[in-house]
Amino acid sequence: MTVSTINSPHPISVAATVTSGSSIKLDTASSEMTTTDLTINSTSPQDLGFPIEKIEPTAGSDDEKPEYMIDNDDMEGIAVAREPDAMTFPDGGFGWFVGLMYGLGAGMALFTSVAIPVQWFEKKRGLASGITVAGSGIGGATLAPLNRLMISKIGYQWALRIMGILVITLVCSILVCLRTRVTPSVKKRPLLDVTMFKNSGFTAMYFMGMLVTFGYLTPIFLFPNFVTDLGMDPTIGASLVSGFAGVNAFSRIALGFIGDRFGPLNVLIVSTIFTGLCCWVLWMNTHGLAMAVVFMVIYGSNAGGFNSLFLVVAANIIGVESLAETIGLLFSGNLFGNLLGSPLASAIVTASGGSYTWAQVYSGAAPMLAAVLLIVLRFKKDRRILVKL
Repeated sequence: MTVSTINSPHPISVAATVTSGSSIKLDTASSEMTTTDLTINSTSPQDLGFPIEKIEPTAGSDDEKPEYMIDNDDMEGIAVAREPDAMTFPDGGFGWFVGLMYGLGAGMALFTSVAIPVQWFEKKRGLASGITVAGSGIGGATLAPLNRLMISKIGYQWALRIMGILVITLVCSILVCLRTRVTPSVKKRPLLDVTMFKNSGFTAMYFMGMLVTFGYLTPIFLFPNFVTDLGMDPTIGASLVSGFAGVNAFSRIALGFIGDRFGPLNVLIVSTIFTGLCCWVLWMNTHGLAMAVVFMVIYGSNAGGFNSLFLVVAANIIGVESLAETIGLLFSGNLFGNLLGSPLASAIVTASGGSYTWAQVYSGAAPMLAAVLLIVLRFKKDRRILVKL
């Protein structure tokens, strides 16, 4: 039996090492350790089955913080966790600063990378957009496990440094290759050009994006805890989410290709409806691993339509020139859903006494309402059913 010491003060490092069992309670409300429980910064309470022993520091030693020995016969080792400092990265105000800077940087890179390809393609615009946004799905499927591995081996500080260097190198090397096709308008526009809401097509796409994002990521955030509550190992939930990212990346390309064949608006309507139905029909009837896998595969296959076809439809409705100038305003609607959607669903689960039923209803209702907006927009443009739009 080997011994491994977690030097990082970030308690999530422990979670990366200790991954199974069913008796030690993880409490998200605190980040302190006691003699009876090991508290880990996590998204929700989980149970781990490890005897825990508090080891007081040796008298006169430089380190005055106690260690906590976690012994598990089912694992090939003993994990030693140190009590975190009072001002660690997750709890300090610096974490908010890092989150703000990361959001600003990622947002600028994202808007640039997804807006430019739709300018250069007309017949194959859906496929081009799908290939572009598939990168984030591939990144989600590969970088998340890589981050967990690095955190468990070298701590979160060095994991973040390495990931930061990697992102800066890749993004900067790609940005120099980007070229716009639409010449920016010489006419000055306000930062938030609210006159665009006079365009009914723009307004419909704005609120469609807002509604979809309220439900889009909710199953992804809730599923690890959902499968744990069904009695499965917590690692199964993480594996299913990684599988979702892989399926979602493929579906973005596939639905982009199908959109070019049958019309991006038509395909976006169908995929959005099926996204909502997956939550109502499949997720609400998931009681074991087999149905959980089926749900994640079908949900991921349909949810990719929003990523690959949202901008394509917007470009066709309001024009590529207008989209290039107002893409920031268009995506600002997604802020509300991305920020509030998953916390609202978690609050619904808590208010329901741990039942996921109403959260599942909510997750399906958001894309279904978005589909209603798309259907209205679709028949406003052309009342014929069998027409490519």
